[in-house]
Amino acid sequence: MRWIVCQIGAREHYAVARALWRREELVALVTDLWMPSGKWARRLPGGNSLSGRHAKELDGGRVLAPNVRMLAFALQARLGRWSKWRKILAENALFQREALKILRNEDWGDMKPVLFAYSYAARNLFREAKMRGWQTVLGQIDPGPGEQRLVDELRRQHPEWAGDVSAIPPPSYWSEWREECDLADRIVVNSEWSRSLLTEEGIPAEKIDIVPLAYEAEGRGSGKKYPERFTKERPMRILFLGQANVRKGIQDLVCAARRLGEGPWRFDVVGRHPALPPDIPPYVLFHGQVPRDEAAGWYDKADIFVLPTHSDGFALTQLEAMAHGLPVVATPCCGRVVVDGENGRVVPSGDAAALAEVIRQLAANPRARNYYLIVEAVDRDGRPVEVPITSEEDGSTATVSRWGQRVTAEEFERVRRDKAADGVIDNPVVGRKAAGELAPRWTVVGTAARAWFPGGPEAGLPEVAAEGAEHWDAHGTKGAR
Repeated sequence: MRWIVCQIGAREHYAVARALWRREELVALVTDLWMPSGKWARRLPGGNSLSGRHAKELDGGRVLAPNVRMLAFALQARLGRWSKWRKILAENALFQREALKILRNEDWGDMKPVLFAYSYAARNLFREAKMRGWQTVLGQIDPGPGEQRLVDELRRQHPEWAGDVSAIPPPSYWSEWREECDLADRIVVNSEWSRSLLTEEGIPAEKIDIVPLAYEAEGRGSGKKYPERFTKERPMRILFLGQANVRKGIQDLVCAARRLGEGPWRFDVVGRHPALPPDIPPYVLFHGQVPRDEAAGWYDKADIFVLPTHSDGFALTQLEAMAHGLPVVATPCCGRVVVDGENGRVVPSGDAAALAEVIRQLAANPRARNYYLIVEAVDRDGRPVEVPITSEEDGSTATVSRWGQRVTAEEFERVRRDKAADGVIDNPVVGRKAAGELAPRWTVVGTAARAWFPGGPEAGLPEVAAEGAEHWDAHGTKGAR
């Protein structure tokens, strides 16, 4: 299969085009600006955003871009101080006109490629593709009009953070988008959250594919070092990186900070923001927008990353933060990256009290880590049996044969050393329930985490043998959170 990718900007650093290039399936990338020598672009008005308009990996490929026309447009819009939506609509329309010229003037031979384009700048391109008998794939960059209604309501509730309330898309924006969806053979979204909002708009679910985003960490590890405790002199640095607006939950973050009051924490907000309300706590610092290549420095200085978003198509910053060794506090309204209690915490969107409590817990014990054994219930013949287990996550009880049993650090270390010595856990029994007894007698103290039922030997954890009556054996260990 052969592909032509059309896109404005360097979305995900040209991830789709680069992936297709690696598979030798990319015919051409058609984009608005291509700057192989990106350093000089910084000297232009607004040049920081232009310096990343290049991917060295694609230098050997067919990249087509109307640089002069699009730079002239950018300068015109900047000098004319165009409003946000005037610029967006005009840029989308201009790019499609220029891309159509390229599609019509280039020699594509007899091939019938798939045309991939991102939402809101795809309608006219898809019309052309359909006339040529090409297949079309729409990359949906956000959750669509459902998200816009959510943002409108948040602006109403939090006028102090609303920014320019007139900066909303006109009806034509959404009508053209619906035509894009109709013309698309497939629609790619990056999260179940996006898919759910699109289906609520009447987009057929069978037309939508979920493809989560990926992040290339460029060799970074998780070498974070935390103090024994956070203090005023060494506070916990809490990073918010992205547009500081109501959709991203900036109002919830500031409210959580107020609830916490002064303490061993500092909030760094890095990204574009509206005019700030007058009562921002002094330990919440707004640093404004920074170039992309400076973001890594902010991750490195942080201790945790917060994403209190009300709606995100995915939120790649979650992966970027984890690549820098940060635990992430997120909401369910974005890509499912955070496993609550394992690589971060998940709080309800709009719940400043829950967000504040999680931050307080993390600040109280910076080196906190829970330890688990993967445990299986077996009968006297070693066959798995199901037993009722209550989960520490939500207090619910389910009948299962395998679960994660929280233990002390000492017990975890004993099993780890036992396993490391010869590959076998010599004493795997952690609980036993004799005939006629209602509850097991445990040799370890702790609670269960049912989220890890699928773990154990299948996940590459240590296997052990067992013996005796109905009992609970350690099948492996997992240093958790």
